[in-house]
Amino acid sequence: MRHRTFMAACTLFLLLSATSQAQRGTSGGQWPNHSGDKGSTKYAPLDQINRSNVRNLHVAWRRPAVADELRGQHQQLKFSNLFRSTPLMINGVLYASDGIGLVEAFDPATGRTLWVQESTDLGPEALAGTSTRGIAYWRNGADERILSVRPPYLYAINLKTGELIRSFGEAGKVDLRTGLGPQPQPFNFTSAPLIVKDIAVIGSSIADNPNLKEGTRGDVRGYDVKTGKLRWTFRTIPREREFGVETWEDRSWEYTGAVNAWSNL
Repeated sequence: MRHRTFMAACTLFLLLSATSQAQRGTSGGQWPNHSGDKGSTKYAPLDQINRSNVRNLHVAWRRPAVADELRGQHQQLKFSNLFRSTPLMINGVLYASDGIGLVEAFDPATGRTLWVQESTDLGPEALAGTSTRGIAYWRNGADERILSVRPPYLYAINLKTGELIRSFGEAGKVDLRTGLGPQPQPFNFTSAPLIVKDIAVIGSSIADNPNLKEGTRGDVRGYDVKTGKLRWTFRTIPREREFGVETWEDRSWEYTGAVNAWSNL
């Protein structure tokens, strides 16, 4: 009986702790992570909008999926109407990826564009892309940067200017196809990176194709947010002498692909 009472008390404590954490959420009107905070609570304790005034809300401004100046420079640019990015709010500025996956900074009060991610090295074909679900923010003292995936690259972007951080990877970007081995299917990933201390964790989105025997691997990898160097790899499909490889009959681990973590981690 005592054991049951103790277990019930522990369970209640954990539930109350989880509820308290969920209700805490973000603070100061900030939204520095894709899901609000590191716990993915998706909760903001803001109370200006409530059931008595929600009926008075109206559209304050609208923004195009791709900045007018960018469309003016590349008049043949094509993009989808699929727009799904969750903005980050950091120190009074909104940041989000646009309709072709480039990061933008804009004023939350007016919608005015403050900067668009540097893209001078991209031609019309490379500039064409798709929207992503979100971006990530990292800070260490005065060093603040946005980490964003625009397949097949991971970018490090200066928070204040939108310029690529040249000390990251190769001139500001890392090719996420590197190290995946043979790639019968294209690499893709449209979710926000997960920042854990100084590591950006990246999944993948590899289509499952029953018509193909071979496939591109869906490894989960961690990259150094300062240098872009690969810090670790979690192989969702084990390789020789790795844990669980014996469960893959007839050495099917050698050619099987997908098994990816495509959503937000």
